[in-house]
This record gives sequence, structure tokens and C-alpha cells, in this order.
Amino acid sequence: MIRKLARNFSNFASRVAMIDPAHLKSNPETAEDNKFMSKASYDTTKCMNEFNSFVARLRELDIQVKHWHNPDPKAPDATFLNNWFSTHSTIDTKQRVLFIYPMKHPSRQRERRREFIQDLEKDYDKVIDLSYFEKPEYGNLALESTGVLIFDRKNHRIFVNLSERASEKVLEEYLKQLNAVSHKEWKLVTFHGKDKAGFPIYHTNVVMGLTPNCAIINLSCITDQIERNRVVDELSGYNIVEISHEDMSNMCGNLLSLYSPKLKSEVVVLSDKCRKANLKLDCEQIFVNIPTIEEVGGGSARCMLGELF
Repeated sequence: MIRKLARNFSNFASRVAMIDPAHLKSNPETAEDNKFMSKASYDTTKCMNEFNSFVARLRELDIQVKHWHNPDPKAPDATFLNNWFSTHSTIDTKQRVLFIYPMKHPSRQRERRREFIQDLEKDYDKVIDLSYFEKPEYGNLALESTGVLIFDRKNHRIFVNLSERASEKVLEEYLKQLNAVSHKEWKLVTFHGKDKAGFPIYHTNVVMGLTPNCAIINLSCITDQIERNRVVDELSGYNIVEISHEDMSNMCGNLLSLYSPKLKSEVVVLSDKCRKANLKLDCEQIFVNIPTIEEVGGGSARCMLGELF
């Protein structure tokens, strides 16, 4: 039975931003460390149909969607917008805060368009821009937002799979800036994840995701026993739903919990490919069918959602 949460607020957003995949195509630059990508043929109509159905499904749940159009053919991965910004509401921080992040690849850095940022800025009191770290004089460093940062807002923890897209140096500065504006101090939980072939996993949000009371995670990808034990300890307040390497390749870790005003409860949004995993979660599962976007871009449902707190 799906549990309905009787409360007036949620640690999960009920508004999101999304960018259409108008120019999505296989990107050899990002394919270097994103092993979820394939060389599928590009079909604009299929991608747009998948995107539009995704948006419609969220709106059926009264989840607000801010839809931006990607005008730049040199930014093929723009539909995965969660990698360049994040937001915090006054539940977390003293003001409504917008963070802007550095990205690893030049083609992805193009995604931070001025008009998108200006649209976001209208709703936030403070903007903290860390994108300068991607400049050569600062080391060409990246911290790709909620691609690499998994927020446990219930316990003020941030889980991070360290990689070339999650620099420890930028992470240190980010935590300093976040704690300076937060009501409570946030704690980092870092680890190193590897896929079945032993290749470093580029983002945290393919490894794990959180619902109100469940942590969906591929623990087997954390090969260091000390790191794995620490992650498990820090998730002690959650029911751990373990997924396999195969489940991870089917995007079962790339999910996002949102609050549905229509249902008056949290829902978890995930790929239709996750159905066969039969995940036992604590809130209703909303499956979205986006196979073309996944095959071409190497990202899934969570990657396409920028939470607006």
C-alpha cells in the first residue's frame, strides 16, 4: 500500500525546471567519462515526444514545470540541466539561495545561458556563483550540482561520489558557502564509486537517490569497505533498498522524489526501465518512458529535473 504523508510541507520540491532536448545528440566530449551513453541514432521527434510526455505527466500531478527551450546546437546535453544549478528554500537556508556550478566539459558550460539564470534569479534572494572554478587559473575544476550532490535534507547530509566532475577543492568551498547561509550545519559523506568494469562513475545520482524514508543505492560500486561502511552508517535513518550494477545501468539510481500537491504526498520519478527491478519504496512511483533520450544522452529522469525550492 502506498503511504500518504499527512503533513503540510515536504523536504522535496513541487516545482521543477526542464529544458527540451531540441539539440540532443551523442556528445563525444562527455562520453569520455559517461559510460551510460551509447551511439544511438538521433531522432529529434522521438526525443521531443518523450520530453513532452514527461512534462505532461508531472503537470497531471500538479507539479509545476518551468519549460525552457535550448536554442544552442553546440550544447547537446542541455536537457540534463540539473548539473549547473541548485536552489534552497528558507527551510534549509536563511534566505532563498541559488547556486551556480562549474562543469567539466566546455560544451556543457555553454548550458548556463544568461537568460536562464536571469529567469531563476527573480525568485531567489542570494546567488552564489562557483562557476569560476572551471577557468584555467583555478584549475579547470568541476562540481556538477545535483549530478554529484545528493541532499539528505532530513539530516543535513550531502552524499558525494568523488570524480573528475566532483572536485574536493570546489566541494570544500561549496560547503563553506552553504553553511554560511544555512540554519544548520551540513555534513559531507564522500566515497568513490566504480562500475562493473572498474571504471570510475561520473555522477552520484546514478549510484543513489533518496525518498522520504528509503535510500536506493548501489553499494557494490563502493569497493572500499571503509567508505561503504561509512555510507551505510550515515544512511542508518533510512530503509536501504540496494540495487545491482545491472539495475544501475537501467537507471534505477537516477530517480528523484518530488511533492505532488494533487496527491498531497511525495512521489518518486524514475525511468520506465526501472519497472523490472520492482523497487519496494515508500511512495508512489511515477515511471516516465524516455528511452531515446537515455540512449543518446546517457542521462535519465533525475538528470532532466532542476528542483525549484
